[in-house]
Amino acid sequence: MGILALLGCAAPFLATHAEAQDSRLSSLVDTRSADFLPSWNTTPDRQISLRPVINDKGMVAFSAQYATESGDKWYQVYAQTDTPGVVTRFNNVTFGSDPLWNQWSYGIDNSNRFLWMDDQTGDRRLATSHPTTPNNPVFYEQFEDYVFERGLGMNNNGLMTYRGEDGVHIYDSVHDELRAVAIPSGSFYYTGVGATAVNDQGEVAFSTLEGGLYLYDWTTDSTSALTPSNGVTGMISGKGVQPALNNNGLIAFFGEDGEANRGLYTMELGDPAGEARLIVDLMSEGRFSLSMNDAGQILFADRELLGGPNYIDHLKLWTGTEVIDLISLGDPFNGSTLTSFDLSSYALNEKGEIVFGYVLADGTHGVAYMVIPEPSVGMIMAVGGGFLFCLLRRRGARVA
Repeated sequence: MGILALLGCAAPFLATHAEAQDSRLSSLVDTRSADFLPSWNTTPDRQISLRPVINDKGMVAFSAQYATESGDKWYQVYAQTDTPGVVTRFNNVTFGSDPLWNQWSYGIDNSNRFLWMDDQTGDRRLATSHPTTPNNPVFYEQFEDYVFERGLGMNNNGLMTYRGEDGVHIYDSVHDELRAVAIPSGSFYYTGVGATAVNDQGEVAFSTLEGGLYLYDWTTDSTSALTPSNGVTGMISGKGVQPALNNNGLIAFFGEDGEANRGLYTMELGDPAGEARLIVDLMSEGRFSLSMNDAGQILFADRELLGGPNYIDHLKLWTGTEVIDLISLGDPFNGSTLTSFDLSSYALNEKGEIVFGYVLADGTHGVAYMVIPEPSVGMIMAVGGGFLFCLLRRRGARVA
């Protein structure tokens, strides 16, 4: 277990806050590059999809718009964190009619498979692309129900998740098995953004519009409610963000306490007390997708309301010991000013690498990148006792 993993459990007891734009942020790729040949005949936010995904090998996948002789086309592309500025196409043909697959949600695994939603036949189906087989995406069985484009997820063992009209669906791409998870209670269909979280143990976490949190276990084919003993619920919002789930049984979610105070919370599946632990209070509401790694580090966005229609979105990182402000709307970045950003549910990997999509005031679109620094020796000693307590407690947890 690496140093970063030691911090994931003890961190909630030591929350501090550091306010400053992080100077370690840089641009991995952007539309100033000749690779993109951007066209400005469409709305600016369609030059690069703003929800790039990253795996533990440093492959960053997203989609980008190019100008061609027959008009503007969307292509699936990827970059590598060790070769900034280089963009490679997955394929030389386009897929999708809207194309819905390029706008909302992707998944990625450590075999470099890029999960997306295809709708070129008029019916939606899951598909994957891989750098070694350009022009040959793999299409999976046509799904009879409507697939919600904002809910795609995948793990490293072939499970893929999506949200349909009647709730959560899980597809085993190795054994060609599809399961529908009935929602115990509450409404679900338009439950916010972010992947329907699935870890490598086959556990799937999701929330409902009424603030309910649930866990499905693929091995036992069972669903259980996650009800924190201290009265915290999932955030009740028409755009409520789906929870994140890591391989150590830690769930992260935007929640509310009994007095409607909103915050970023975590909850351990093996905690006998069943408490949701507050990481940080939110300014108003959590935005976009949550992304969490096995160290318990969490990338999230928080919206600051300024009155009327005015607001500032802040990108923040829970490192395991403190909350760091990475960047905010209006901050200078990459030679201009940040006007928009967005996150995927796969924006943070096990190496502590972060990616997110951005738009600048000068019209540039790009993917930003940084690496979370290793903690100091003093900080490791400070969290050591708390980690030992959590480790002993987790050993009593259920293993899927």
